Amino acid sequence: MGKKEISEERRQMAQRLRRIRENAGLTQEKFAEVMGISVSAYKKLESGENRISLSGLKKLYEKMHVSADYMLYGTNKNVEEVWEAILNTSETEKMFLLTRLTVYFTKMKKEAFPLQEEQKKHDRRIAKFMKALQGYEEDTDLPE
Repeated sequence: MGKKEISEERRQMAQRLRRIRENAGLTQEKFAEVMGISVSAYKKLESGENRISLSGLKKLYEKMHVSADYMLYGTNKNVEEVWEAILNTSETEKMFLLTRLTVYFTKMKKEAFPLQEEQKKHDRRIAKFMKALQGYEEDTDLPE
């Protein structure tokens, strides 16, 4: 039997997965480790030979902050929905988000999909910076 033909949908999902991996600066081996799968299984995902599982989508969200919508359809939340969510947050959360975006655009732009541990490190630095800047006490509602 010959190789089965890969649908356009699978090809696009595979391209998105590869883009996520490359933007995070990870090898296929390291990305497979992050996903908790073998390298050969990951290569089949990236080639489009296999589809990502529900547990794989969950792992991408938990470890890389990548939504299932993006993986499946190539879309993220609409900018207006995001803006509405921002408007409905506290002033402290807005300031945290602004600082986080500033760090993104000045330091980590290449890390479009940073690993969860890396994002937590950045967030701790941001929270510490904000506390120092505004004289916050230890019991603020900033992420730890």
